[in-house]
Order: sequence, then C-alpha cells, then structure tokens
Amino acid sequence: MTKGAPLIEHFKTPPFEWTCGHCSVKSVITPEHYHSGYTRLAVGETALGETALVYTAMACPNPDCRELSLAVRLADYKASLGHAYPIGTAGEAIRDWVLLPDAGEGDGGP
Repeated sequence: MTKGAPLIEHFKTPPFEWTCGHCSVKSVITPEHYHSGYTRLAVGETALGETALVYTAMACPNPDCRELSLAVRLADYKASLGHAYPIGTAGEAIRDWVLLPDAGEGDGGP
C-alpha cells in the first residue's frame, strides 16, 4: 500500500456496510464481528518518531463464510500529558497493510 493510504473498510467504527474479500458477499459489520485496538511501539524515538501499531479484525457475518479479515496500520503515536501514567492515541497513518485476505492466498503467499 502507498504511504498513508486509508483502508476505509478496516478503520471505521461499526456498524458499517462491507463486502467480504473472501466470499464477496455484501453485509453490515456490527460490533460482534469487529475488533480493533492499538499498542505503542515502545522502542524509543525512531526516524518516524514515536509510533503505534493499530490492528482491526473482522469476521464475515455470512454463515457460509465466517472467514477472518485482518489489517494493520503503522501510525504516529500521540502522548497525552497530565495523567499519572502515560496515555496516548494512534495518530496519522504512516502505512497500511491488509494481511487477510491475502492477495496471494492459495499460492503459498509472498
């Protein structure tokens, strides 16, 4: 993916309309079929600055499919001050990857 390219279907808040990349069935993703989160990459300051890894997972609601779709995003990490412990959020996207479905599924992958 190109730098900062949005994966709109992965980085939204449910409910939202979605087409499964495995079975091509259109459906609505609801919270019970969606999970997302992020973690600060505690490796210190890098050439990209402070970073976070954001992930989203969706299970296809089609009962004949139920396949997992998975995407990750490398993002800026924004720390918030004024707390007893560090709190932060994932900021602007640096790069996105779709891990599942893999464009090379069935051929052993990249």
